Amino acid sequence: MKMKSTFRLTGGDGLPWAINRIIDNAGLDTAFGALRGPIALNADWRVISEFVIDHRLIGMCSRGVFPGREPSLDALHGLDSTAAIGRPYPYVEKCEGFAHCFRNPERYLPTGLPATLLSESDFKDPEWVWKVGCHGTVAPKTWDIIFVCGRGMYHEVTKNASLGMSTIGRVCSELGFRALVVGCSAANYIDPGRGSVDVVDELPWHELMECLARSKSALFPNHMDPSPRLLAEALCLDVPVLVNRDILGGWKYVNSDTGSFFDTEADAVEWSRLMHVNSYHPRAWFSANYGPTRAGQRLAEFLASLG
Repeated sequence: MKMKSTFRLTGGDGLPWAINRIIDNAGLDTAFGALRGPIALNADWRVISEFVIDHRLIGMCSRGVFPGREPSLDALHGLDSTAAIGRPYPYVEKCEGFAHCFRNPERYLPTGLPATLLSESDFKDPEWVWKVGCHGTVAPKTWDIIFVCGRGMYHEVTKNASLGMSTIGRVCSELGFRALVVGCSAANYIDPGRGSVDVVDELPWHELMECLARSKSALFPNHMDPSPRLLAEALCLDVPVLVNRDILGGWKYVNSDTGSFFDTEADAVEWSRLMHVNSYHPRAWFSANYGPTRAGQRLAEFLASLG
């Protein structure tokens, strides 16, 4: 039986963050690229201008509400923040279609162009993440819940640090949980001297995966986050997730096998209480629905549909 084509994204080759080359099963260039977010530097735009001479582009919604604009996020990137909400960046017109993350794509994508529900986080490899985080075995649990923020105002906004830390504080005080908070900026929101909350600085990826694997659940208060790779990584590590219902992307991963949505801190406390009696199967569910092969096939089919 002929194997289906699977495509994947790759950076490097002198390309800026804002663009990825799309390669095929054999690692060969497909003559397509994915524009992932706003272009902040003129030098980056010069590289991309050369790239599009012999490559076609699709949009890959991986930063904020891109390809639409959100003035508050633009300002954090040092970009002109006077544009209207939702107005596309001028270079978005070079994209022939969009791989997006949105519940309501018509709010953010240009009209009349092909679109498919496909995110960068869909490409996470459960086997590789498990190997790095668990070293091939089930990790012993140290924390009841983990929240990963990040350094700097951009992460505090997109990860919704204020809601995250207030929720962590309430879950720990009402349920007696032990929590891990990763990201030094998050320490601004809570007293690190509290015995029930461990606060650490940002971690190398492999150490972060080990900490995630040692957590019984993961909190995602994120709002303006289109492709939460850590959410997918939590599922790959068999860690159930508690997710803000208003999250921009990643909502498609939340169901009775993987965890729950929450609207308020009170919801978060109730779900956290129930997680000790409910049964979840996040790793099996993610492996059956996403990962590099399935996501790669969807990407290949989408590009083929563009003609």
